[in-house]
Amino acid sequence: MKTRKKILLIISAVCIVVGGILLSIGDVMGGKGISINLFDNDKIKLVSELEEYSINDMDYESFDSVFLDLSNCEVRIMRSENDKFGVNMKLYTYNKDNIEFSVENGQLTVKNTSDGKNMLFNFGFFNDKQQYLYIYIPDGKYDFIHVSTSNEKIIFEDIEVNGEVYAKSSNADISFSDIDASDVTAYSSNAEIDMDNITTEVLKLETSNASVVLKNVTADSLSASTSNSTVEFDDVSGVDAVVKTSNGDIILNNIYFDKSLEAKTSNSKIKTVMSGERDDYSYDISTSNGTISVDKDKCGKKYNGGKGSSKVKLTTSNADVVVQFQ
Repeated sequence: MKTRKKILLIISAVCIVVGGILLSIGDVMGGKGISINLFDNDKIKLVSELEEYSINDMDYESFDSVFLDLSNCEVRIMRSENDKFGVNMKLYTYNKDNIEFSVENGQLTVKNTSDGKNMLFNFGFFNDKQQYLYIYIPDGKYDFIHVSTSNEKIIFEDIEVNGEVYAKSSNADISFSDIDASDVTAYSSNAEIDMDNITTEVLKLETSNASVVLKNVTADSLSASTSNSTVEFDDVSGVDAVVKTSNGDIILNNIYFDKSLEAKTSNSKIKTVMSGERDDYSYDISTSNGTISVDKDKCGKKYNGGKGSSKVKLTTSNADVVVQFQ
């Protein structure tokens, strides 16, 4: 026991000393961010500077798709103001050498070339500024944009794409606004997905332990799923939709789908405000230990009715289901 206590005391002392050194460095550097790169040629290396870089001379005519695979770096895709392709980056000096741009078979690829032997720790308590990569693209020039990152958010703003827009992240939010594309796909975990003013044929959204929020969206086919959190729609329309969560509310306001709407949760309520009238829909609604209300009529725990062409299936447990019209 005494030996174990001595070891713990030594470890604690080392941590205190290292922490003091880092704080001192941060103070000397005027509050700049500090990153520590471990295992770079078996040495510990301090990487302190965040620097900005720009690339504005790439010929976008040489590629029609964009593929990004990064980590620990915020990615933002925006419409170009001058109809030219451009890149702005703010990266730690060390990371700049690990970001590679290449064009092959009509695809621009931006990726982290680190072989996994290097480990970069960012002590952000010295500085709230983070690494980012902003890409500016002309409207309607690309067939496919794929962005993958981790631990930092992905943002698409005001762009038009001929084909698919795809975003995948973990532990960080994904946000799309003012997007026109044939397909829109977003996958995340432990982080929110937010869509605003989207026009697409196919919309696929999936996360966990965080909400999915849609506003002003038109999609022929729509699927949105999460767990342990809410799904919220406001002014959303299309042909068919599937909405799933668990232990979270489903709130759908001002919605209409030509063929079908299926929404399922558990231990949480479902509330919908449908465009049109009650007779426009047919219903398959069920709950347990809750009540169903359709157009203010109490319907018990199960309700099947209506002869409308648009099918509505709503399922929950231990909570109420409310259907209203406007």
